[in-house]
Amino acid sequence: QADCTKGKTPDTLAGQVVAVDLNQGKVTVRGNDGATHEFQASKETLQGYKVGDRIEAKLRSAPECK
Repeated sequence: QADCTKGKTPDTLAGQVVAVDLNQGKVTVRGNDGATHEFQASKETLQGYKVGDRIEAKLRSAPECK
């Protein structure tokens, strides 16, 4: 996507959960900017989220833009 800027990673991402995959340990979030990001997380962390949840996440590394 044109909005995906490599090397310019925000410290936090606010958005809405659009998918949770406990088996692969991934959560997909649509940021407030409209971009979709996929994150790795532990099953324990992911169990607290469901599709539609509004979240603000502190990032440890660059999100994978789609």
